[in-house]
Amino acid sequence: MSKFNRFLDRGRQMVELTKVGVKIEKEEANIDKLYENLGRVFYKAHSKAPEVMYADIFRTIAGAEHQLEFLKKEASLISNRGRCQHCEQDMDPNALFCSKCGTAVETIIDYK
Repeated sequence: MSKFNRFLDRGRQMVELTKVGVKIEKEEANIDKLYENLGRVFYKAHSKAPEVMYADIFRTIAGAEHQLEFLKKEASLISNRGRCQHCEQDMDPNALFCSKCGTAVETIIDYK
């Protein structure tokens, strides 16, 4: 692969990483708002409300935290793309296996 193509691939990788970073920041802000909402709801109804009232908020927070972990893993995969995670060999970003050690490349799975 030419230096120019590697440069372009690295640029694309940085763009993808930036996009995922923005998504991570938004998800973290979303989680903070959910925690704030949870505190507000608990305060307003703390002794009168049954625990069931909080179930939807807990599920929403758990889903947001799951999405945040997925995005962090995606960012990690993007930043390591082009390098074997086992032997550190530089490799084509589109390769499925490392040409040096044969390790399969991790893939990003879109859960949406």
